Amino acid sequence: MKKLALHVILAIALAFNAIIAADTAPQESESSDPVHPEGVSFDVSALDTDLTTDDTLIVELRVTIRGEESDIDIAEIPTLVIESFDLISTGSSSMRSLDADLPSVMRTTIYYFRPTVQGSFSIPVLTLDYVDTRTGLITTLGSASIPLEVSAGSPGQVGMESLLPLVVILILIVSIATLIYVRLRKRRAVRIPEETAGVARVDLLASLDRVEIMLAHGRVADAQSALTTTVMQYIENEYAIRPQESNREICREAMNEASAPKILSDKCMQLLEWDQSLKFGGLPVSESEVTDMLISLRQVAEHH
Repeated sequence: MKKLALHVILAIALAFNAIIAADTAPQESESSDPVHPEGVSFDVSALDTDLTTDDTLIVELRVTIRGEESDIDIAEIPTLVIESFDLISTGSSSMRSLDADLPSVMRTTIYYFRPTVQGSFSIPVLTLDYVDTRTGLITTLGSASIPLEVSAGSPGQVGMESLLPLVVILILIVSIATLIYVRLRKRRAVRIPEETAGVARVDLLASLDRVEIMLAHGRVADAQSALTTTVMQYIENEYAIRPQESNREICREAMNEASAPKILSDKCMQLLEWDQSLKFGGLPVSESEVTDMLISLRQVAEHH
């Protein structure tokens, strides 16, 4: 019973570690080097490897994709089978990071096993194949074998399999709550109070005229910066949304919910990318790109 309670506590702790990681992850960084390189990592771990025949073995398979998920094609997550262990149940969860510099997805599968006999066993080596769709390169990742020791259980101890579904449900509830918490926290970061929206309203057409004058005088960097400021202020006043580079996808969802024109949402995302390049690279986009952006935004202003 104590062993099972320890497993429950450890499983809940893993889920809450995900909350802490998501909550403390940096929202924006001025460094151009990501913390982790792009690619795929594959890890297999066990919460306890010294067991009795009354205990439950909990094994976690974790696949992390760093970078654009569409660039990686994973054929199949390996299935875990352990000699002399009966599979009781499985559970799975997925955690997505919307970091602007390096998005990532972490997929976790948890297995619950019960040993059937005493002895020395091992969690076998598992392999994971994936394809980088940009290059066609096939990569195989492998886990390490994990030794297991199983001794005799206490005579007359009642099996606790009936509690395992509750443990799985609890872990899933915590995982779902984590996702909701992270998304709501980031959504609040881009929403502003409704009563402040519309204050000092931006005359979009007049502002675009001023940007066009800057462009005519060859001040491309100034025109780009002024254009970004104008559009962000316009969106804030019209839709009570404050676009941010660190939360671009959350901003896009919020604008869609506010019925903002799709072209405005697309151009907002593009301006945020330009602003990031100008801030860290020091180079503006070309004059023709700014001109095309002005034409598109004039269409928004004239039809709004």
